[in-house]
Amino acid sequence: MTFKTSLFLILCMGSAVFCFAEPDAPTVPSTTLPSIQWNSSYITIDGEPFLIRGINYNISYPKMLDGNVPFEVLVEDIRRIKKAGFNTIRTYWPLSPKLLDVIEQEGLMVIQSVSRVDHKTDFNSTTELERLKVDAAQIIQRDKNRKCILMWALWNDAPFPKNVVKTYGSKTVDNFFGELYRSAKKEDPTRPITASNILNAPGYEAGLGHMDVIGVNIYLGISWLTGEYSPKRAQKNFEDLLKIREKYQKPVYVAETGYSTFWKASSQEIVIPAQIRLVGKKLAGIILFEWQDEWQKFKDWNTHDDHVEEHWGLLDGFRNEKSAFPTITELFQPPKPKKSDIDWK
Repeated sequence: MTFKTSLFLILCMGSAVFCFAEPDAPTVPSTTLPSIQWNSSYITIDGEPFLIRGINYNISYPKMLDGNVPFEVLVEDIRRIKKAGFNTIRTYWPLSPKLLDVIEQEGLMVIQSVSRVDHKTDFNSTTELERLKVDAAQIIQRDKNRKCILMWALWNDAPFPKNVVKTYGSKTVDNFFGELYRSAKKEDPTRPITASNILNAPGYEAGLGHMDVIGVNIYLGISWLTGEYSPKRAQKNFEDLLKIREKYQKPVYVAETGYSTFWKASSQEIVIPAQIRLVGKKLAGIILFEWQDEWQKFKDWNTHDDHVEEHWGLLDGFRNEKSAFPTITELFQPPKPKKSDIDWK
């Protein structure tokens, strides 16, 4: 049986919860699905190298709960993302079938989140593991006949705040991730499974070996204390990414990087182009964090707080371009890569 699912956020005491609705009919494919393959370094679509030039996207708008954001705003977001030169959208919650229709029409790819694993997850609980498997299976069955799905994403930011590896142990966390991976893979063996871990956090390698394509959250070159950007630090971060690729013999991409305009030590105009050029064609791709400022990150939806987490957007919350946007747009519209352009293995 396949399932139609609807995701919405229940906001209660500041927390968000996955919710799934009743079964419905599966998505009907409009055309032949692309052939997505991967080797030790890169992804291909229909035999052609595909370098991820992505943007992280979460549905939000100032002073509105996500479910109240007009659909026209989301459609305009997708069209502008395409025009800006991005080829991939990475999600934190499953996007709705209606929005996926728009994304497919625009010719974009999606790294679709299918389960919510975080620091609140009980990694000793078989019941919780089974619930996460069901959540993932529902979304995969609903969306696997779509052309726009590049990969399925199982978790983000592991080992999470309140480090779960310290709490449960590396083996327990890794086994939990492995079980979730194998269950999701049965639902769709044709696409890669991914997730993202925080580079060099204690225990950050838990789960890496289970991913088909490895996502790493690393804000290249940035000091989180001051916002200072260091090319030397960025180079060290990049070399660590290459070591992960060499160790696991899997494609590695930067799942989150960027610069918050809360900081004054540098600027998006300086930092983000440097991050893009550093990654270049040497990894499977790079995804910037994020499309627009999100007012709800620190306190509530009604105030744009003076806090680092609420100023990462390339646009402000009302979708006005920040000053770095034209430069990034130019960098993210390169010619289509050829096999001779990259270090194909």
